[in-house]
Order: sequence, then structure tokens, then C-alpha cells
Amino acid sequence: TDSASAMFNAVVSSNAEQYYDKSGKPVYKDSPSVKQGWKLAAEVADKKLSGGLAQFQDPWEAALRKGTVATVVCPAWMANQIQVNSGDAFKGKWDIAKAPGDTAANWGGSFLAVPKSGKHVKEATALVKWLTAPEQQAKTFKAAGIFPSNKKAYELADVKSATLPYFNNA
Repeated sequence: TDSASAMFNAVVSSNAEQYYDKSGKPVYKDSPSVKQGWKLAAEVADKKLSGGLAQFQDPWEAALRKGTVATVVCPAWMANQIQVNSGDAFKGKWDIAKAPGDTAANWGGSFLAVPKSGKHVKEATALVKWLTAPEQQAKTFKAAGIFPSNKKAYELADVKSATLPYFNNA
């Protein structure tokens, strides 16, 4: 895989309670997901199954372009990054697999804010609502492969029935 740290992040992100509990108390020392993620990432590194690449950095992008990365543990929204960096030469040579287990991981999302002190708060708020609406996110997904952060978009046809030709129509 490209990165042992990405493996760690995927395992930890698959658990609702990661580094802190709901009250804000640190729980990382006893967190099952942190322990499991660390163990798996260490095993990947020890067995030299990791390219040791930091995602989104120049060496990672170059490795994708050269085709020297066999797997990338990543969220759905990273498919666009892989496609852009790998280029046309690798179309159809990548595929997508479901993560093991019964849960999915969450790595981020979208956050937009409108400062109260702005000159056009009402208009900016309307723009944010429009940009984050399920319909707009579905259109962006269809056009650019950027996976929606608005869960209501998942039920729209452009998302629900989508396939990604670059990734063997996954």
C-alpha cells in the first residue's frame, strides 16, 4: 500500500469513538480502534508492505503517475485524486474494494462558514445552502467524482447508480 499511516487512519476512522469520548475526555490510550490501527500499520511497515509515502505530497503523486503504487487505503472522495494523479495510462487498471468489516470509515467532510461580521451574510448563507444541497453535490460528483458529504445526496440517481469508468466501472 502507499502508506502505513493511511492504514492507521482508516482503522481509527471506522470507529465513532477515536481519540476522545463524547464528553471530550482523552481515550486514545485505551481505544480499541487506535490499538488495532497501530498494530496493523506497524505490521504493514515491518513487513515492508508500505511505500512509506505521505499522501498528497509530490513523491506520492509521482508514484501514482509511475504506477508504482499497488493499493491506496482511502475514503471515497480520494478516487478523484487517484484518477487525476495516475492519469489516462492507468484507466481501467484501478478498482475499488469495500473495506473489511461491517462498518465504513469517515475521513472528513465539508465545512463552510459565514462570518457574522460579513457584509453579505444573508447572500453568503444562501450560497452555502445551495452549494451543500444534495442536488449540487450529486452534480459535482457526476462531473468531477468528488464524493458528496451530504448523506441525502446518496439517494439521488447520479450518486446511487454511479459507476466510475476509470476504476473498472466500480
